[in-house]
Amino acid sequence: MMKDQPDITESAMRSSGFPPRLAAGLLLVNLCIAALAWWSMRHHFDDHREQAELGTQNLVRALESDIAGTIDADEMALLSVLDEYRRQRASGRINAAGMNAHIEQVRARRPEIDAIRIADAQGVLVYGTGVKSAERKSLADRPHFIRLRDDPAAGLVFSRPQISRVNNKWVIVLAHRIAKPDGSFDGMVFAAIPLDHLSSTFSTLDVGANGIVALRDLEFNLVARYPESMLPELAVGSQPPTSELQQRVAAGKTAGSYISVSGVDRVERMVSFRKVASYPFYIQVGWASDDYLAASRSEAKYIALLVAAFMLITLAAGWLIYLSWQEQRRINRALAESETRLNELFENMSSGVAIYRVEDDGKRFVFSAFNRAAERIEQKPRGEVIGRDVVEIFPGIEELGLLEALRRVWQTGKSERFPLSFYHDGRITGWRENFVYKLPGGEIVAIYDDVTERMQAQQALEELNRDFVTLLESSSDFIYLKDRDSRIRFCSQSMAAITGHASWRDMVGKHDLEIFPPETAKIYYEEELPIFRDGVPLLNKADPYFDADGNRCWVNTNKWPVFDADGKTVVGLFGISRDITESMKAEFVLRQSEEGLKEAQRLAHLGSWHMDLATNQVFWSEELYKMYGFDPSLPPPLYTDSMKLFTPESWERLSTAIVHVVETGAPYELELETASKGAGRGWMLARGELVRDASGAPVRVRGVVMDITERKQAEEKVRLSMEKLNEAQRIAQVGNWELDLIGGYLYWSDEIFNLFEIDKAQFGASYEAFLNAIHPDDRERVNQAYTRSLETREPYEIAHRLRMADGRIKWVYERCKTFFDAQGKALRSVGTVQDVTGRKLIEDALRQSEAYNKLLFSDSRVAMVVMDAETFRYTDCNQAAVDIYGLPDRAAVLGLTPLDVSDATQYDGSDSATAARAIIEQAMEKDSVVFEWRHRRPNGQVWDAKGHLMRMQQDGKEFLLFTLEDITEQKQTSEELRSKTEALQRSNADLERFAYSVSHDMRQPLRAVSGHLQLLQRSLKGRLDDDESENMSFALEGARRMDSMIVSLLDYSRVGRKTEAKAWLPARTALDDALGFLDPMIHDTSAAVIVAGEWPQVYASRDELTRLFQNLIGNGIKFCEQGKPPRIEVESGVDGGIWRVRVRDHGIGIDPTQSDRLFQFFSRLQARTRFEGTGMGLALCRRIVEHHGGKIWVESEGEGQGSMFAFELPLDATLEEEGMIDA
Repeated sequence: MMKDQPDITESAMRSSGFPPRLAAGLLLVNLCIAALAWWSMRHHFDDHREQAELGTQNLVRALESDIAGTIDADEMALLSVLDEYRRQRASGRINAAGMNAHIEQVRARRPEIDAIRIADAQGVLVYGTGVKSAERKSLADRPHFIRLRDDPAAGLVFSRPQISRVNNKWVIVLAHRIAKPDGSFDGMVFAAIPLDHLSSTFSTLDVGANGIVALRDLEFNLVARYPESMLPELAVGSQPPTSELQQRVAAGKTAGSYISVSGVDRVERMVSFRKVASYPFYIQVGWASDDYLAASRSEAKYIALLVAAFMLITLAAGWLIYLSWQEQRRINRALAESETRLNELFENMSSGVAIYRVEDDGKRFVFSAFNRAAERIEQKPRGEVIGRDVVEIFPGIEELGLLEALRRVWQTGKSERFPLSFYHDGRITGWRENFVYKLPGGEIVAIYDDVTERMQAQQALEELNRDFVTLLESSSDFIYLKDRDSRIRFCSQSMAAITGHASWRDMVGKHDLEIFPPETAKIYYEEELPIFRDGVPLLNKADPYFDADGNRCWVNTNKWPVFDADGKTVVGLFGISRDITESMKAEFVLRQSEEGLKEAQRLAHLGSWHMDLATNQVFWSEELYKMYGFDPSLPPPLYTDSMKLFTPESWERLSTAIVHVVETGAPYELELETASKGAGRGWMLARGELVRDASGAPVRVRGVVMDITERKQAEEKVRLSMEKLNEAQRIAQVGNWELDLIGGYLYWSDEIFNLFEIDKAQFGASYEAFLNAIHPDDRERVNQAYTRSLETREPYEIAHRLRMADGRIKWVYERCKTFFDAQGKALRSVGTVQDVTGRKLIEDALRQSEAYNKLLFSDSRVAMVVMDAETFRYTDCNQAAVDIYGLPDRAAVLGLTPLDVSDATQYDGSDSATAARAIIEQAMEKDSVVFEWRHRRPNGQVWDAKGHLMRMQQDGKEFLLFTLEDITEQKQTSEELRSKTEALQRSNADLERFAYSVSHDMRQPLRAVSGHLQLLQRSLKGRLDDDESENMSFALEGARRMDSMIVSLLDYSRVGRKTEAKAWLPARTALDDALGFLDPMIHDTSAAVIVAGEWPQVYASRDELTRLFQNLIGNGIKFCEQGKPPRIEVESGVDGGIWRVRVRDHGIGIDPTQSDRLFQFFSRLQARTRFEGTGMGLALCRRIVEHHGGKIWVESEGEGQGSMFAFELPLDATLEEEGMIDA
């Protein structure tokens, strides 16, 4: 069978448990996707929370630095004013205008300072921005003034937020104590910073719509806040209830982060705080969860929608899969039925079919299927063939050239008709016709026929044609073939000669009236009418004719009807006419001689006799009866009665002579005295002789008795007559025989001995001896014909074979008539034998040719149609064509044109008339064309066919023969496969884009994590213990490793999408690029890279091929024993259209049991602490090789034995054009 095992997919799809497994699978997939979505959303929330925490911390740190720097600068401004005040005071007088000018000059440098003023020891404002001495405004009640007055060591003092008494603005005051030279209190110098300046500074920070930035003093009173609030709980100077900030400060923390829900606006925020270094303030930055989680929540909603959509899609896909499963079950059942039919067809084909599995890259063709016809042709049971190499079974196939044809078809995929060839080996010989093609699965199919008999028949037919032409040109017989109109189709040269034509070819097409005189032509016409009308042959008729000199001559004519293929309609006649002019003359002379002999015997009283020695039976001639006075109708007298015919003395002499002749074989001649009254007394001349059979044994004695005076004359006449008869028989190849049924004596003329090629002296003259000379297969038939003629008393005619001593076969035509006595007893049989071997060979060749044509055309299961090359109408077809067209009978097909059975348009949209003309023109030009055609049956059904149109010639007339095969189901199946393939390709593309998108989106947060970890590591340098430093390093290393893995995934997804397009390039160029990239690594490791082999032009992506070499060679350098310089060998070669590259190293090797894992995602066989890497390099190599339509593998004898990585790529760019390689 062509298929021994059921398809696994079909079995799985046919299983009744498929729907539950499908439902479980969909549920599991949806649960996994939901879990993955939840994890992703949770991960996104955590990432955004971490980003918010890190962002607020960075902002707090930045604000702390900014505020501390600002305070430092403002303090320097105050000290500058204080120094100027002391300088003027030391001079003995303070210049108010100069002091105010200096203050304004200093204030102008610090735009954040609203005013710089000086108050005296009583707290009255005396100098500074906006101070009017006449107003004498006092600050003696301000807490910061009191503290400076009472605490000589107070240093820089900050006030609580307050309203300026000069301009009524909310400010915070930075103040320094002014001391007299003796250290007593002399007042204070201070700067007023407006709170709206701080709010403005805070507003530049992006903390979202609900975020806050706040500055609090050491007692947690609110100094400044952005955004400002009208709520009293958030007013400047307000103190919140116990908060997270207070708890962390109480715990000794100077910085930190926490999540808190405001008791005022009920907003949850991520809050980071930090104490301003050296100053009594805390910075708070809060980022509302609604703000920093807005993107996450949007993503969560989007992911939720995607999950929901995915679930809907999976449910829809599950439903479609279920429907597809149902459809697949139907298709599988149909395919199973189709496969059964195909297997039946495969097994019952008259042609031998062998299917080969290709191994070792086309070096071996192993039998996988072998049908019954192949078993019969090759005389080998399939059990001895299946699984064995074709060369092992048929050692002569390579010499024949068929093995190379199998390789060509396997490599090119193009079907090939192998020319008719003679095959021979030590087991079988014969002529073979082969047609080889390739299956989609890669198997090779050879369909062939043993045409040995056909070739032998063809050779025999050719030889017969040559012999026939020779016969026509050399035969003395008039051989001819006429058509229905009695016109000559061919004839022998002898016939042309007697009608005055130089060549028999000049007579072709001529009618009898154009060749013979009217009266002769009329005779031929009348005798041929029954042949054409009734199909009855004309046998052995003597017809007249006139030779080229006008002499009247005679022929013996035999004419047979020639029937059409139906076996009924007479379309012509075949005739053989033998010139019997001389024979008739001889017969005339012979008749005259016989009549004269009888008359002579009568006149001379001459009689003859013979005696059968086995039976002692005596035979007399008629004249002898008369001579001795006996009734000729009675048997001769017995031996004892014969003695009474002679005198005793004569009888004694005669008896003695007969005994002597029997004993010695010596003839006798005696003059005897007769005593019979009927014969008259007198002297007779008696001669006698012994007759022997083929073995030399005596069988009879014969003799003559005649008057001595007339003996010589009569004897001479008889001798001459016999010679003429034998000569006539020799010329006509006709012999005569006679069988004496009474005495068992068989007589053959000399011509019969010549026909039978038997030595006359060695032939046993009996009926049994005659049968032994006949072919064994015809012997019984001849005997039955003769026996039946004896029973019916009717003559018979029969054609049979003779087998010569050297094995040759002759055909003879025999006629026989038996004579009976009055009581119906058979006395003797006489007959003629004519050599008809040439005529029989012609008849057999014609009959064999008709049978062969019927086998090839009428009985073929392949639809065949014959079309006129000029009118394009169907002139003939077989039953298979009638069936495939859906018509009732053959008559309904004849007279149609291709357009009558075609659809209006063809596959490319062109009208059928135009397409048909194009195909016919190709066939007329190239003699043969294969095409596909869309037909329409009378019931409107459209069907597809594969046709083969061939230009043919016969008798100088051109016609077109084409075969048809219904491929409707095949095209429908191909279209379904194409649709499913396109859907699979779209699905793969979507998955690749999804992988790329996920990998790309994952890098952005990962870079943020890595960057902030690095910031933390730098900022906390020196403040972390060893465990914390190690954990920080682990985190950074994990982030970097994750980034490398994502980059590897991105590289994997970019193959075939974002890489350089394929083009023809020297393969060595990509290798040199890779070695250039690896040069630092090669130099650092002192590696040796040896390049060898043939480097062809390849159709590939240059950067992908470079990356492939870079990964394979780089792995060989990296995975080597420590302290040993790596050695890498790169070898390239081309074999049968395949480019093969081997990269061999002498490194750590691979456990063969683990080789399957090497090309998987993130697969590592070595610990990361020993060899770095993501485990994606070889997976990327596999992806690149498969993108180019190749394959990759690894070979290693084990650990420490090195490794050899090899890949193969096709060199044929047309594979991509045909869709066999993804572009």
